[in-house]
Amino acid sequence: GYAISWAGLAVTFTRAAIAIGAAQALIILASRRRVTGVALMATIGMVMFLVAIVIVPGLGTFVLETITWQTGSSQSHMKDWIDGVTAFLQQPWGYGLGTADQSAVRGGLVPITSDNLYLKYAVELGVPGLVALIGTLGCFVTAGHRLARFGASQSERELGTTVALATVGVAIYGMTAVMFSDPIVAYLLFWLGGATVT
Repeated sequence: GYAISWAGLAVTFTRAAIAIGAAQALIILASRRRVTGVALMATIGMVMFLVAIVIVPGLGTFVLETITWQTGSSQSHMKDWIDGVTAFLQQPWGYGLGTADQSAVRGGLVPITSDNLYLKYAVELGVPGLVALIGTLGCFVTAGHRLARFGASQSERELGTTVALATVGVAIYGMTAVMFSDPIVAYLLFWLGGATVT
């Protein structure tokens, strides 16, 4: 199942998702004190990456442009972030629901900001919405970590690990996408996060 998940990530070519998935795998191994596994995975990943740069034409240039923020994707993220931060600072109490990202597009509006979970909440709901989002994600990570360490059964500890790492992944990936636009991600994260908190 894990191999299928990685195959799916690799096929999407979503740089952030691949990097976050790798970081989550390293965190799982490190939290279980499998130092050899962490070193082995990091080494294999680095070797595969270097081989891919040599074999795949244009990959090296693409990586360099990504790191230096020269790709069209990077520039569009930067524009959306600047628009979002500017709008948030101009009206910190929010512009109202449906004014950012895909919800604005579906309503026939030009979105004030896009491509950022935090700025969507900040622009639409203002400071209270942003604080609520960050607080909710923080509660999920804290509760997941606590359950992972002190759960009464192995399945509870696994749930805690899953929720903590999934929330960290959503929190990081939320800087370049609005994760809750995907109902499956939103429903599962809040359902499992709520179960972990309670």
